[in-house]
Amino acid sequence: MRNFIKNISLISALVLIIYFASYYSGFIKSEAMKLFKIPGSSVQGASTKKAEDVSEKIKSDIQDQLKILQKQVLNLTLGDAINSFSRLEKIQHDYNSLKNYSEEKINDMLKSKK
Repeated sequence: MRNFIKNISLISALVLIIYFASYYSGFIKSEAMKLFKIPGSSVQGASTKKAEDVSEKIKSDIQDQLKILQKQVLNLTLGDAINSFSRLEKIQHDYNSLKNYSEEKINDMLKSKK
């Protein structure tokens, strides 16, 4: 029984030592470094103001671009839409004409070789 209590107390002491070492290690390290005037590896007093400024600038640029796009879409007239549609029809017509022309030339070449 005495051995059991001794083992439990050693395990409890070990758990407490691990807890205090992990919880207070950063504090103890920083205090020791201050005491011995050793420069730390962490950056103290770093500001995020510049990053916030850049973020705000990007956000405002995106908003400006969206406003410009919205104005362009709202200013789109029916005539612009019809012109765009007729241009698409012309592209399709040109494609079909080119296809027919190339087929005719290929057929002519094949007939001439026979």
